[in-house]
Amino acid sequence: MAFPYRITSRLLFLILIIFLAACRQQEAAAQIRVKLIADGRERTFDVPTATTIDEFLRDPKVDVQYTELDIVNPPPFTQIADGMQITIARVSEKEECETSEIPYKQTPVLNEGLKPGEKKVVKAGQAGSQETCYRVTVIDGTPKDRVVTRTTEVKAAQDEIIYIGVSGDVEPVPITGTLAYKSNGNVWIIEGSSTSKKPITTEGDLDTHVFTLSSNGQQLLFTRKADATDSGGAFNHLWMISDVSRPTAPVSLVLDNILYADWIPELENTISYSAAEPSQATPGWLPFHDLWQMRLDPDTGESLGVKQLLKRSGGGLYGWWATRFQWSPDGKKLAWAQADKIGVFDADALLKGDINGFDNSLVKYAVLVP
Repeated sequence: MAFPYRITSRLLFLILIIFLAACRQQEAAAQIRVKLIADGRERTFDVPTATTIDEFLRDPKVDVQYTELDIVNPPPFTQIADGMQITIARVSEKEECETSEIPYKQTPVLNEGLKPGEKKVVKAGQAGSQETCYRVTVIDGTPKDRVVTRTTEVKAAQDEIIYIGVSGDVEPVPITGTLAYKSNGNVWIIEGSSTSKKPITTEGDLDTHVFTLSSNGQQLLFTRKADATDSGGAFNHLWMISDVSRPTAPVSLVLDNILYADWIPELENTISYSAAEPSQATPGWLPFHDLWQMRLDPDTGESLGVKQLLKRSGGGLYGWWATRFQWSPDGKKLAWAQADKIGVFDADALLKGDINGFDNSLVKYAVLVP
């Protein structure tokens, strides 16, 4: 009877070993324990089988969603290991904009109308403003990185303009006749000596188009910038001083949007001029490439007669550049220049109306446009 007992004992022992091994496998499987920290909570999970973090987070028992911006550490493709700690930092982006001040600059301008070293603020400076927008990265509710996405000028700063009197320590230079010149947007006259200069205008609004004395040195033509409130939308106006040797006030003529004007030699109180129309495109006007003759009342500036010498035209291939004119000293010839050619008109033929355009040029040349 001992033999069957031994078989039974061995069988029981084998069953016990198998049972213990199975328990150890279950215990071993239960050893994969991970800690999850997300959304302000800390939780611990027992994972029955080895898997990736991404699969673990998608498990219905865990049910934690994350976006491409969120920071998962370790990365989602990592294989889960026992004792692992998984953290999810919630990341979002938002836009923040703030307004800041643009400081104005000081622009010193030499002015001959002031005493040497004297200073005068003629235009107060005004600070501008700009809006700066940032892309802000928020991690778990805390703003971290700020990256500038755009900067927009809301209001331009206006420079402060300060006139400074120039030094008078200069040897006087004798002047024959009358010398007219522009300084700080004003008309100045010198007669006899360089020390006898005097301002004719004080508004500082002359532009760069017209500034010319008559052949006798008495009459002056010049253009002034149009006021911003000008209802006609002009960019300038033509003015005249009938006698620069006398303190006469400038007289406004009836002409505006003038690109060229000059006194016609040998014709008393008579000017020629060419006009344009304002334009939003650069440079701010569209030339007419025309030419007119006008006789003026020397005291009032009123028109006593107008005659068209050249009809309005497109000005050729480069018509956005204005046609320039220049009378010969004796008034018998009128030179003209366009972007790609130059020529000369006979004054008698021009005044008679025998010239129709700019076809007969002296020289044509290529234009290099950057």
